[in-house]
Amino acid sequence: MLIMSMNDLREYRLRYNVSASAIAKKMGKSRQYINQIEIENKTNTSPPSEDTKKAYLKALYEIVQARQEK
Repeated sequence: MLIMSMNDLREYRLRYNVSASAIAKKMGKSRQYINQIEIENKTNTSPPSEDTKKAYLKALYEIVQARQEK
């Protein structure tokens, strides 16, 4: 179970200089969807599922790993 909030995950994304568009492409989602789930606490939408958080984190990890291998 991921205890991190989407805001925490967003902070990691920004720290590693990864765009929301890159995460979206890796997850097969739209940039707008990524932006929407990242601001979960600021809207009245239901929070993303644990599976969505895991997919986001996996996409972020894969992008950062690919950059380090270059």
